[in-house]
Amino acid sequence: MNIGDQIQQSNINNQNNSNNNPPDNRSFLQILKEFISSNFTFIFVVFLLINITVFILSSLDIAASINYAICEWPLRYKSQYYRLITHHFFHAGVVHILFNMIVFFQLCPQIEKRIGSLYTFIYLLNSIFTVSLTYMIIIKISNLFLVIINSSTNLDSYCSVGFSAIIFDLLYFNYNFTNEIANRNSVVFGIALMKNKYLPLFYLVAMQLLNPDASFVGHLSGIISGILIKNLIVYLTFPRKSWLIHYETCLRGLIELLVKYMNYVSLQSLDDEFVNVVDVRIVDLKLISYIRRKLFGVSGEGEGDVSGIDGVRRSEEIDDIVISQESNHV
Repeated sequence: MNIGDQIQQSNINNQNNSNNNPPDNRSFLQILKEFISSNFTFIFVVFLLINITVFILSSLDIAASINYAICEWPLRYKSQYYRLITHHFFHAGVVHILFNMIVFFQLCPQIEKRIGSLYTFIYLLNSIFTVSLTYMIIIKISNLFLVIINSSTNLDSYCSVGFSAIIFDLLYFNYNFTNEIANRNSVVFGIALMKNKYLPLFYLVAMQLLNPDASFVGHLSGIISGILIKNLIVYLTFPRKSWLIHYETCLRGLIELLVKYMNYVSLQSLDDEFVNVVDVRIVDLKLISYIRRKLFGVSGEGEGDVSGIDGVRRSEEIDDIVISQESNHV
């Protein structure tokens, strides 16, 4: 079969496929409603509205955002620690916030559907603080290095605003969610293949080349924060799935409304590797289990060997006992 015949056969196949598919009679509003309901998840909408609200309130004087930016000197000399939080939600202009929210839209709902709304909210809270502290540590180390080499430059007045550091954190988490995802190949700019685990660093460099005014330290802080949260902090600060499901059950009426009208992603509908990883952690199995035994008399026999999915089940059984005893005490 020559090329012309192949093209003709391809057109015939496409025509047959189009004939087999019924026409889409949905209205534009129906399509828009379905798009919003499937993509605008609860936590994404909350943080989107926060960013938009702050931007509108600060739009009368964009230059005033410097008063809420993260900088070394006001933190050190004026103790303006609120900047560690506020700088994430201020932007330097319409293009800045528009670009950040578009990328945030591509990442947050996808992650929220994987790990649930509660874990996504907890992750973002961790990211807000971890990114800021990482940023300040990088600035301090850089200043120390500049002193060592006798440079007249220092980064005390280096300031940054915007949500992009958290976005780079989510970018790392999204592309390194599991080892399988991290080792997959993705097409970069339609011309090359690259493993997902290298994409955050690639985008870090590409962003800096395309926009030299972008905050390299801020974006790098986001990637480092993602590494820290996924590989360390998640085991220390993330509550167990069974605990969160217990609270979702206690607030069942509210949760059902959020699921129905606000695209809340309940943990009870998920069975994910990330959620299972959170349930098995050293600090919980040793320290927290010891405290539970002392307070509630739960037997800790064999807890030191808990691991894997069996460990998750056994730990959740212990949690059920604790919750039951708490209810009896009340």
